[in-house]
Amino acid sequence: MKHSIALFTLTTVLCSAPAALAQEAALTRADVERTIRSYLVEHPELLVEMSQALEKRRAAEQRERSQTAVAANRTAVFEDAASPAAGAAKDPEVVTVVEFFDYRCGYCKKVAPAVAKLVAENPAVRVVFKEFPILGPESKTASLAALAAARQGGYAKFHRALMESGDFSEDTLKRLAVEAGLDAARLVADMRSPELEAELVKNQTLAQALDIQATPSFVIGDQVIAGAPGEGELRDLIAKAKRAALVTREGN
Repeated sequence: MKHSIALFTLTTVLCSAPAALAQEAALTRADVERTIRSYLVEHPELLVEMSQALEKRRAAEQRERSQTAVAANRTAVFEDAASPAAGAAKDPEVVTVVEFFDYRCGYCKKVAPAVAKLVAENPAVRVVFKEFPILGPESKTASLAALAAARQGGYAKFHRALMESGDFSEDTLKRLAVEAGLDAARLVADMRSPELEAELVKNQTLAQALDIQATPSFVIGDQVIAGAPGEGELRDLIAKAKRAALVTREGN
């Protein structure tokens, strides 16, 4: 703490009153800069402290931006009927988890079993899937196929198959469709639908509004979480969102 106070004092002098300091204490700006540099060399732990404080402040600012963005786009995030969903039906006591993902993303594949397990084991969790193909044409092909499968009511099983596959050729998509109990010819035809293309564009626009730039990214409660959280972390985030929703309902 003493170090921080001393550094703050020196920095304040440097930034806000160099001219006055030079006149009253016969010091130049260069003198003050040398003094600060010397102090930091003698106490390098201050740089770590400053870095940690800056990182903490940036994280808080990012959380605030996320909250504002989610609130401004709440309907598009949580209630878009065109986005496939799994798990519980919409309900005030149900926590909705929204995932932006790409079928070619290794981290998306890694977190997929944890997401599926949450849906299977927790009757108060709903997952909304936002197709967000950002890793090239094959990713887009897979997303279009998944949305086409949703038109036949077969999204969940086909989604899992795509997550487990590394090949998105037409022959493979047809085979996966048949294995999922879908009409393969219809799926391929539906993939050319302008409406499905528009759905991907809509998801991309929403991701931009939420400052989502990578996959996987999740929206849980009022927060955007980048990366692939583990099963335990997902459960903790859901529990936190549930508590916050309960406080909001009781406050109203």
